[in-house]
Amino acid sequence: MLTISLWDVRLLAPVGVSAEEQHLMAELSLDVEVTVQAHDEVHSLGDTLDYQRLAEVVRQAVSRPTPLLEQVCRQLIAAVSEMDERIAAITVTVRKLHPVTMKGVGSAGVRQQWRRGQQDV
Repeated sequence: MLTISLWDVRLLAPVGVSAEEQHLMAELSLDVEVTVQAHDEVHSLGDTLDYQRLAEVVRQAVSRPTPLLEQVCRQLIAAVSEMDERIAAITVTVRKLHPVTMKGVGSAGVRQQWRRGQQDV
């Protein structure tokens, strides 16, 4: 098994419940860890998961308006899990940086884990 990780992926996304949040783009920080059934030796991208493609899938998955961070996690896991059948597990952490509705809070976040074979996302 091999774990491919993207840490602190920063982007703006339409996430929020309140009217104020929906109007503003939320600054998110994402951590995505993907465990892949890989060959013992990795010699090419075909032996592993392309982390550049992973980053593209992550960016696309959070581009849709979404009220809750929990839903962002589910969207990310659904999109990433479809990338490759060798993906065995995914852990996603989504942090909303400096949430406008919580003065003085640096970030609010959600973490979700998924394993292939468990109930679908």
